[in-house]
Amino acid sequence: MVAPAAQAASAPRGGAALGTRASVRHAVPHVRQAFNWDCGLACVCMVLRAIGRRDAELYALRQMCPTTSIWTVDLAFLLRRHGVPVSFLTVTLGANPDFENESFYRENMAEDCTRVDALFARAAAEGITVEKRSLGEGELLQHMLGGRHVFIVLVDKRKLSWYRTRPARAGGGAAESGGAVGGDG
Repeated sequence: MVAPAAQAASAPRGGAALGTRASVRHAVPHVRQAFNWDCGLACVCMVLRAIGRRDAELYALRQMCPTTSIWTVDLAFLLRRHGVPVSFLTVTLGANPDFENESFYRENMAEDCTRVDALFARAAAEGITVEKRSLGEGELLQHMLGGRHVFIVLVDKRKLSWYRTRPARAGGGAAESGGAVGGDG
């Protein structure tokens, strides 16, 4: 999910205004999740604070999204509700039925499918751009280095284990504070 960062009213504490250099390191204030299910809401809170919405609070986001089964489309709607332009890239339009085997989704899958599919159906009318595709490494780097966007990238940690065992290469990527962008080899 991509939200333009240039709309920040003022520079984040300790950093330059978002979107002012060819390569920008955003000051994104950390928000600790309160429960095992609200990591996406904490991400939305961090994005809102990074673009200058200092009053963004996790408890308020939980009230706006009254479910403990949070899907990425919920995050897109929360950002739009706060006036943030959103581009949402996904490999599955609607609820992914493969998730019914995941313990996090299993209990609420039937209700979630109906709710999530309805959100996808309303997305365009609410001003959320949804594209069925993934973001390639080159395109991701281009957007990141442009400094005009803030990303929420939700990944399965189990699928990232390859990077931890890969030696760092000059020019092949950058790793900072637990985040990584890999090279092509």
